[in-house]
Amino acid sequence: AVINGCRMRLRPVLMTALVALLGLLPMAFAQGVGAEVQRPLATVVIGGLVSSTFLTLIVLPVAYLWFGASEETRAVFPVERRNSDDQEPSRAA
Repeated sequence: AVINGCRMRLRPVLMTALVALLGLLPMAFAQGVGAEVQRPLATVVIGGLVSSTFLTLIVLPVAYLWFGASEETRAVFPVERRNSDDQEPSRAA
């Protein structure tokens, strides 16, 4: 579910953050009247967008895999490699 969710939500999350970020860039580089208020505000909002996008796409799924480890998750992401890689699987004749 985590992997499928990440694949499904990657593009919408990135597009939303990118559009908001591009919309705030003129405020971040403003030089005119009121720029002393606009610049810090835009900087904080841009930083929040970047950090929330990173948290949503990377940290949250990894935390779910670590702390919500079920039998299904362990089957997909084994903690240890078994020594069965060295052995040939038995085949029924």
